[in-house]
Amino acid sequence: MTNEEFRVLLLRIKSNDIAALGDIYNEYFQKLRYTSFCIVKDYNVAYDIAMNALLKLVDYPFDVNSIRNYVGLLIKITKNESLNYVKREKRQVEFDVNFKRFQYIPNNNLWIKDVITELTEEENEVFIEHCICGLRFKVIAKKLGKSYINVVRIYSRIKYKLKQLYS
Repeated sequence: MTNEEFRVLLLRIKSNDIAALGDIYNEYFQKLRYTSFCIVKDYNVAYDIAMNALLKLVDYPFDVNSIRNYVGLLIKITKNESLNYVKREKRQVEFDVNFKRFQYIPNNNLWIKDVITELTEEENEVFIEHCICGLRFKVIAKKLGKSYINVVRIYSRIKYKLKQLYS
């Protein structure tokens, strides 16, 4: 296939001619799959990536006449898709490893449910606003219509109660 034949097929693809995509598929799919396999080392994933690379041709955003090396274009699209897959997999594996590391939680910790049930309604408001929402005492005092020192005292009571519960 020459560059000109490829350009004609790509123009036909852009005008929704599926047969043109079939011609490119028959000619280059196995080569694209092998290129992807060399990167991802999995035949099934390489198949999906090669299919995605061919589908990217349907949405090729640049001028078709600017293509100088269509084989290089197909390989570049496939290589980029393969590398993106490898990056996604690496992030997924790293996340899973970190998640398993922090999965165990000892039973002697206080849960938020335990804390909420032990506090009064006024203490709950201050606790949630300060510890969970991260608001400062002055903002909480203004929001609840209380004095600053009153909010500090309520928070001191909360800390005292939590120390009693935890020990």
